[in-house]
Amino acid sequence: MMGRGHLRRQFGHAARVLSAVAVVALANTQAIAPGGRNTAWAVTGPALAGRVPAGFDPVSVSAVSAGTFWVLGAVPCPGHSCAKGTTEATSEHCDEAPTPHATPLCTWLVRTDDGGTSFVDLPPPPAPLLKGTYNGGSEGIDTISFANPRDGFAFAPYTTVGSAGSFWETHDGGRTWSEPPALANKFVVAVGTGGGFVLVLVAGDCGATQCADGVLLRSPLGTDNWAPLALPVPVTPNWGAAMTVVGRHVWISTTPAPMSSDQLYGTLLRSNSSGDGFRALVSPCLRQYTGSLTAISASVVWAVCPTGMSAEVLRSTDGGARWARLPTGAPNRFPVLAPLSATTAVLEAGPDSQLLRTTDGGAAWRSVYPAMADGNSWSWVGFSGLRTGWALQVQAELSGSPYVPVVQQLWRTSDGGTTWTGPVHFR
Repeated sequence: MMGRGHLRRQFGHAARVLSAVAVVALANTQAIAPGGRNTAWAVTGPALAGRVPAGFDPVSVSAVSAGTFWVLGAVPCPGHSCAKGTTEATSEHCDEAPTPHATPLCTWLVRTDDGGTSFVDLPPPPAPLLKGTYNGGSEGIDTISFANPRDGFAFAPYTTVGSAGSFWETHDGGRTWSEPPALANKFVVAVGTGGGFVLVLVAGDCGATQCADGVLLRSPLGTDNWAPLALPVPVTPNWGAAMTVVGRHVWISTTPAPMSSDQLYGTLLRSNSSGDGFRALVSPCLRQYTGSLTAISASVVWAVCPTGMSAEVLRSTDGGARWARLPTGAPNRFPVLAPLSATTAVLEAGPDSQLLRTTDGGAAWRSVYPAMADGNSWSWVGFSGLRTGWALQVQAELSGSPYVPVVQQLWRTSDGGTTWTGPVHFR
């Protein structure tokens, strides 16, 4: 999705696209929906229970059911504005604003329990909101991920921020947030939840050109009992990593360490015991490109693998041992893929392309939403179950103005992605 909804700087890699990344975060899977352009000029603002402020811009969505989901986003900071790049109250943030007359943005978090008919404000994690592009010194968040109605996480992966980022957790549905000491100032690379655990892959100390070997940490949900897990081979997450979890089954696609010059593909680590033991397989993605993984069951896993200037969509029916390339045409470098089941998925192949849907495991695709001639596109699509799903539509950018705010809209489907309605009104 580079160059449109959530442009992000690559560290010599195609940054992991958790389906851009893309299934909505369910109780057994982790998913991410990074937001639009404009990075690291949002500041944390107070969230008060009640009406959602006007101008709310959704960035990341996480659902635990068809009715209950959270949306991380930004709003213009109440009572503040930047005139000619300065403001008395927030001058330290205005210099990072995308235009001289921009209003600073505040991090905002909302929740709905009625499928989006109404929303309530919640206190957001005390971290600036990142909206996609790389900013080397930023320790903020761009992702919200809930494992169940109580346990949730907010973070930005190392491949987005380029530095040790923030990792925040809540155990009361988003009412309070804390930063676990075990993950403070760590280089978070990938996160997954399932089987009663949260797993976080962190990089060792990252210098100017590479990171030390990765470490996989795990904690039971609802606690802060973090412990490292043994990996069968050393891995280096210099180019990021993709993780997907369903139940006790865990897959991690990353780069082996040391990386042999004749090794074309990355390493796929597979566990059937929530990480207590792994075996090493061959990743469907090239070693220097992270891609994304979405597991539907212990057997069926979908993947998006960048190949340079384009990408491949693949599917495995044996838990990742073998992969089949799907006939999707010539997808953009970062297509948006959102599987609903073992055979059904929704795909946007590239900017301004049609939204496609398959019901036969990717053998055939048909249009369910026309190409957007006005320049709009989808930055993320995700589902909660077989029928209810959401998508973030990116509004057209202003030509020649790469740092002009790009607003996103939340759309909804109730028939498994066949038809879409929106935008959802946050009120």
